[in-house]
Amino acid sequence: MAWGILQYGLFVATAWLYENRSTRSPDPIEQSLTGVLHSQMPDARPRQFLA
Repeated sequence: MAWGILQYGLFVATAWLYENRSTRSPDPIEQSLTGVLHSQMPDARPRQFLA
């Protein structure tokens, strides 16, 4: 029982850390593609991600 609780806690902590890091530092490839898309569609607004 204790092992299951520990494993669940580790899973939740890892997912939380991954989510925080992914929202703080965007992917350079995604940034370059976003720049290309905005240059093709100047009236497009960037997507707002739920935080």
